[in-house]
Amino acid sequence: AIKELENLSEIHPENIAVANKIENLRYRDSIRSENSFSYNHLVLDDFYDSSKYKRFSFSKPVDLAVDNEKNIYITSFSSGRLTIIDSNGKGIETVKPDYGSQLYGIDIYKNTIAVTDYKLDLIYIFNKKGKLTKSFGKPGKGKGQFYGLRGICLDYSGFFYVVDSGNNRIQKFNGKGEFIQQFGSKSEYEGELSSPTGIAVMKDIVYVT
Repeated sequence: AIKELENLSEIHPENIAVANKIENLRYRDSIRSENSFSYNHLVLDDFYDSSKYKRFSFSKPVDLAVDNEKNIYITSFSSGRLTIIDSNGKGIETVKPDYGSQLYGIDIYKNTIAVTDYKLDLIYIFNKKGKLTKSFGKPGKGKGQFYGLRGICLDYSGFFYVVDSGNNRIQKFNGKGEFIQQFGSKSEYEGELSSPTGIAVMKDIVYVT
């Protein structure tokens, strides 16, 4: 990709967008080489078969998160349930926030578990025991409204970053669920979004897929 862009830059040296793209790709390659990681030594340690968990089953899982005690929190799209499994593989709790729920993204920070509901366009806040403590959001295109919620991420300050996939944007909320800001618009160009799905935050950088 870099070689093709370099050839294009030679033909059109005045194209700033191409020059910036080349610079970004070179920077990413340098980061990868400095922080190279080999996956060759990784082996399968264990796996969890939903069908064997009976009432703790999690058909069509979409996302998961792990807390400091190594408990696993799994979102099930088809059943609309949040399932909690301990570090020994034992089912602890299963919660279905609403009859019509289709749960999607999940993230954990301290005692806060944030989950998105793709179908109902809601964000649920649970504690580590699986108790629902808060929910916010509704369908729409305005601030604090959603259309097809997917990924969610909490930063170290307790802010929520939410993938509002159908509206091709990211929305940010404080710990109370109050709208802070939004960014993104529909397009396939760099810096713009087209049905985004996942999100991660590292310090002041937001990564979106």
